[in-house]
Amino acid sequence: MQDPKKIIDRLSAQSVQKIDIPQTSLQSGMSFFVQMVRESLLHRAIDLSEVAIMLYEQNRMVPADVITRSLFETSAFCYYIFEKLEKAITTQDTSSIQEIVEKITFGWKTKPSIDAKEPFHSIDAFNILTVIDHLEKKFKGMRKFYFDISEIAHPNWSGVIGAYTDLKPKKGYVELRRDFSGSREGIGPPTLSAALVIFEEYYHNLGRILPKFEKICKEKAD
Repeated sequence: MQDPKKIIDRLSAQSVQKIDIPQTSLQSGMSFFVQMVRESLLHRAIDLSEVAIMLYEQNRMVPADVITRSLFETSAFCYYIFEKLEKAITTQDTSSIQEIVEKITFGWKTKPSIDAKEPFHSIDAFNILTVIDHLEKKFKGMRKFYFDISEIAHPNWSGVIGAYTDLKPKKGYVELRRDFSGSREGIGPPTLSAALVIFEEYYHNLGRILPKFEKICKEKAD
């Protein structure tokens, strides 16, 4: 398994701080929105993975696993966009990409209050399990990875008793701590490494095919 810190260093070296807004129509400028999503996902992946590694090094397994779960979702979404973009290039149909851009840019899970003025909050966010299922079709076992790391995010056995207690029957007490791994030892770090490997590959793949998509968008706008 690749060293996650080295992957983060490589990704950090490629992150950008500014993207120029094109003076074009929505159709021809759709590739700009895809690029904005791609670069935002990069910043999110770096942000999450740096904090997760810091927490793993402190043996803070619960918050580290919860953050790793978010990183895994980020990587799955990066793959999902690549898959859809590749199909759009093949079919010359950009409608699915417009839907993705709208959902990730303006999508919300919760519905706005009745007096909300924001017009975009009516757009539904992605169902993350749908995105995970697309990744599973490409890489068998990814859904199990996700469900395993998700167990600790909820206040059930894995996220509470299994994570914070250490039974000492011979000594007659239960030890409670936040800085040991409990029964979840070994699950989080491999998931984090796998998520970073997937993210790095498909972040680069998106960059590789984005110019082709931009060309199609411009041709459709003319």
